[in-house]
Amino acid sequence: MDDKFDLFASFELSDTIVESLDKNMSNIFSNHLYGLCLLFIHANEKKNNKIYQKDLEKEFSIKSSTASDILNYLEKENYIVRTTSCNDSRYKELSLTNKANRMIVDIKKIINKTVMTLTKDISEEDKKTFFKVIDKIIENGKKEENYGKHFKV
Repeated sequence: MDDKFDLFASFELSDTIVESLDKNMSNIFSNHLYGLCLLFIHANEKKNNKIYQKDLEKEFSIKSSTASDILNYLEKENYIVRTTSCNDSRYKELSLTNKANRMIVDIKKIINKTVMTLTKDISEEDKKTFFKVIDKIIENGKKEENYGKHFKV
């Protein structure tokens, strides 16, 4: 068995998913992360969890400046509202507007369509194996000493 892990194939997979999501969401947003962030906020609101910018940074592995740009856009377009936290005035709680809540069903349909397209002709057994391997890679990566720390080249 070959011990090489094709890192470039994993980059290509990531790019394929992002390009497919961007293409399928292009009627709504110029960037798929706008829709994914709304879904993340929505899912947490349903669980009565408070969401802050740092939660988006962690969930999507994005820098603070990127998260800020996303939230500024979503707020400007009236998809989210930021309110000062009762516990700590430095933090702004994120919540969806009615406009965003009306779009959630469409965003879910787009994501489901993307998943169906990308996994077409792949057996359930192969999908299970794939996700088992992905989970193990993520688990191994999180054991690394510098996991989660962004570094500059």
